[in-house]
Amino acid sequence: MISEADQVVIDEMITRERTMKERQKIIEDMTHKRRVFKRRLVIACAALVTPFLTILYNVFMQYEHWPMMGDC
Repeated sequence: MISEADQVVIDEMITRERTMKERQKIIEDMTHKRRVFKRRLVIACAALVTPFLTILYNVFMQYEHWPMMGDC
């Protein structure tokens, strides 16, 4: 038979284990949300920068045949 003091220790260990599992789940959720946020941020930045760079490229391509632009 388990003594009352041992039962208290076991109950405390069970409580700590549950708390650790809950904290680990919270940490995993936060890590997942951070990864998703980073992916979305990269996609949004790429979507915003790509048209600008395309327009800039097209503007500079007009000057491609100018002698000072390196018509090699």
